[in-house]
Amino acid sequence: MTMSKKVIDLTDDTIKNFLSENHFAVVDFWNPMCGPCNELAPVFQELARKYSKVCAFGKMNLGKDGGLDPYLRQKYLDGQGVPVLLFFKDGKRVDRILGYYENETPGKIKSIIKRNLK
Repeated sequence: MTMSKKVIDLTDDTIKNFLSENHFAVVDFWNPMCGPCNELAPVFQELARKYSKVCAFGKMNLGKDGGLDPYLRQKYLDGQGVPVLLFFKDGKRVDRILGYYENETPGKIKSIIKRNLK
């Protein structure tokens, strides 16, 4: 998979391929009913444009019936809520960010990307 300036929509069926085809990837696990998830979306999109040459960006909607799909929540988030950003290098999870905080999260994302690309 070639790096893209857009964020790739992922599903439980496509995430494994996405991670295996990209050396370094960030996946945003979210729910459309989540306010912080919606606040994070434009920030995530902007970082995807900025780092598209070195990192792949994907989003996985865990929403189900106005809440979180319990199976996917347990499988990917160890039961945590959303938003959660997981960072993968060569298919293995190397870091995560729980929640979205306007004044800290963008800097943390950049820092994790830079640290893992050295």
